[in-house]
Amino acid sequence: MHALRRYWAAGMSTLFPSRCIGCGRRDVDLCLSCRATLQRLPERRCPNCARPPGRLGVCENCRTRRINLDAVRVELVFEGAVRSAIHRLKYKQGTYLIPLLRDLCLE
Repeated sequence: MHALRRYWAAGMSTLFPSRCIGCGRRDVDLCLSCRATLQRLPERRCPNCARPPGRLGVCENCRTRRINLDAVRVELVFEGAVRSAIHRLKYKQGTYLIPLLRDLCLE
């Protein structure tokens, strides 16, 4: 069964090669040029929403509002290629981007 999946994936990538989510270059999900433009968020940020924190470690908005989350972990600014990748994942069945997004967060 696993061999069949590998053959299927190889065939699909031959027929429909991946394109860079940033610039459209073929055969790569995110090219080195577009990867270099990604902006990381600063280490010091609100653990709930990733905004700049206040004196207590959380931003003013999260301190005064009740939030139904324990925490959110965000690594990159939500613009450009990151925004495109997340929108494709959410709205266009772009599950093939999960490994790319995971690796970007782990870097």
